[in-house]
Amino acid sequence: VDQGELRANAFLVLESSPEASHDDELLLAELARLLAVHWERVERSTSLYGKWEAKATRIIEDRLVGTSNAINVLRAGVLKAARSFDPVLISGPVQSGRSTIGFLIASLHPTGELPVHVFQGRPGDETALRKELFGDGDGGIEGLYSRARGGVLLIRDVQLLPVGLQREISARVQEDMSRAYGPSVRWMATTGNDVLALVQEGSLDGDLFTAFQSHLLRAPSLAERREDLPLIIVSLLNQLAEEQGKTIHGIELETLNSLVSHAYDGEIGELVAELRRLVSATPDGEMVHGTVPLDPSRYANSAPVTVEGGAAQPNILLEDDLKVVISSVERLIIDRVLRRTMGNQSRAARELNLSRGALIAKIKEYEIPDYRYLRRNRRG
Repeated sequence: VDQGELRANAFLVLESSPEASHDDELLLAELARLLAVHWERVERSTSLYGKWEAKATRIIEDRLVGTSNAINVLRAGVLKAARSFDPVLISGPVQSGRSTIGFLIASLHPTGELPVHVFQGRPGDETALRKELFGDGDGGIEGLYSRARGGVLLIRDVQLLPVGLQREISARVQEDMSRAYGPSVRWMATTGNDVLALVQEGSLDGDLFTAFQSHLLRAPSLAERREDLPLIIVSLLNQLAEEQGKTIHGIELETLNSLVSHAYDGEIGELVAELRRLVSATPDGEMVHGTVPLDPSRYANSAPVTVEGGAAQPNILLEDDLKVVISSVERLIIDRVLRRTMGNQSRAARELNLSRGALIAKIKEYEIPDYRYLRRNRRG
């Protein structure tokens, strides 16, 4: 197994044995885990990696639509995580697609798509939760961990679990990763938007955070990737139309502007719900049309989509309340500059011709996200 040629052959066997017996599948699963551990060496000794990376990159670009810095950072992290069998921690706002990212990583593993077993984190009796996850210890009850061998164990909202169980999970992860032939389970977990804050307040155990630090990914909120919304909307419309058995011929510009200008407190889940409603109301073979009800206190402060030579106006400019218009435009500009400077407040203040103190006050007033994570991810 230490010879690159044998590892390459093992990879080819996995690719060319769809009718393997149960025993063969168990053997191939062990070989797959071994390949994952030594994947960097396979990359240098065969041409298989280059083909896999090109295919994986295309899939990631199709699934994670957009051109923003935030989504580009996430794409790079997903590709890196998909190459290995190391633990993955995915943070982000509720309904931002954290679990979907985990399923995407599992589907891209070089040895083939890995089955995903989901455990929903929640507060409750620690003994009962431990039994559900790890079994009763005497073989009477099989836990989800045992059933996930050879695949992925995805723990949703891990910060909601009792701290004692979190520590047991971190110990099990470290034990798995120290095995001579690699881990038997691919560990993934999702957590809240600000991981470091969760650790500081004690909701997320520090040892568990350390155990999962091989791949720290963050699902950006829609507010952090406003420029991606037109592409996201078009992609989702096509998926929803296919889901409903309809053919749609685009979307009216006014409707698109309405969707782009909306503030999605419910993140991607709310956007999908709005699009599903619009597609349902659109007759087969027509353009999607309609508007999203807007609350002036929740404007998303994003410029509209325009067409060359078009005269479309932002919905915000149709508002008569001057204070709403000014604050919306101000927030848009500050958010854009902070994203461009990757959270560098001093540089952003100079570009905005503001004092740093005034900028910090406006960041708090408008609840603008902290974009410094873009710098940390780029260094990573």
